[in-house]
Amino acid sequence: MTPTSSPSPKIKDVVVNILHTLKSIDHAHLTKSEIQRLGVSVDIFDPNDEDSSDEDSLDPETQWLFKPISKEDIKPWKISPSEAKAVQSSLDIPELVRASQHRPDWDVTGATQEVLHFITTQFDFRRKSKTPLRDTFGWNDIDFDEFAGGNVGLLFSIGGKFRGVDTPGWRTGLIEEWWDGEDLAGPSVRLIICTDSNGKEGNLLLSELGSIAQVVAFRRNQPGFETYRLFPVLLISLFGPRHGRIIQACYDRRSNKFELRISRVFCFVTKEDAVFDTFLRFTASYPPEIANPQFSRLARATLSQRPLAHRPARRGVPMKECSSPTAADRNNWLPKTESISQLQYAPPKTDFPMPMPPGNQRRFQQQPRNPQGIIWDTR
Repeated sequence: MTPTSSPSPKIKDVVVNILHTLKSIDHAHLTKSEIQRLGVSVDIFDPNDEDSSDEDSLDPETQWLFKPISKEDIKPWKISPSEAKAVQSSLDIPELVRASQHRPDWDVTGATQEVLHFITTQFDFRRKSKTPLRDTFGWNDIDFDEFAGGNVGLLFSIGGKFRGVDTPGWRTGLIEEWWDGEDLAGPSVRLIICTDSNGKEGNLLLSELGSIAQVVAFRRNQPGFETYRLFPVLLISLFGPRHGRIIQACYDRRSNKFELRISRVFCFVTKEDAVFDTFLRFTASYPPEIANPQFSRLARATLSQRPLAHRPARRGVPMKECSSPTAADRNNWLPKTESISQLQYAPPKTDFPMPMPPGNQRRFQQQPRNPQGIIWDTR
């Protein structure tokens, strides 16, 4: 599929346009034409095509892609025998029944949280020798208060009625940035969201596009990034009935271009399934600042070449549990003006740090999937 062209000159700021438009949408799924009208370029990618992740084979326009750990490199990483019992006690419980397209919302919510917990547990417990997989990479919790000013915007919503239509809720289960020692490597952000709705091939969920745009809106106004040009985002999206996909995105401040690279929808079946390995490899991925030597130069190619300042380590300050905004609060997510300086503090003025999902875990039973390629809904 040929990606769409750059946004129309009439769209002064594609990020603001996305967020302002999504606040008034009364449906959960966005077609390709709806996404294009927002000024977003869309293309697909295959997460299992390792050649497409090789920095030497990347098109110059996609040097912002994240690089997952290779299939071979992930093999030696195992859960140690001493920790196997602890992992087993939280994950090895009775099989679930076959996933259904008509599962109630509460069951979809539980299923996405199970997948989230299994992926993050693998990342935390897998080790090579005495070094956990997580400790081999530089991903650490974002200081959310500094990142978002105490707001959540489109990173979180509970389900409910909006404009008379039932809308699903979603939550951010993990949001991290890469630290190189005591220095923040760059603007890249990796996050995992769980949506209380079934995803569709060829469509995007409002939660997916909204969370990516919100991350960019917060990041580009964060101290130290005001002069940066490129803002990559890696989204691991989990949704019902027990499915997910991987989305890579990048916003170019100079050209006002917003690009998406979207995988097909994957079905999570059993813990041993290769699909989990695919998602684990992207959880254990390298941001372009680390994977691509040219990226850091490109990312700072604005009027100012000021490098990202050294900051004291403020890692390990994840989002805290709190009360949740209602679906009606979507009207308050954005200011009436399109001022970029105000956008960072646009969501409700109440402090809504992110709730962390519970760790209710079960095993997963195989469900056959349609092997056909992606056919986008172009309505």
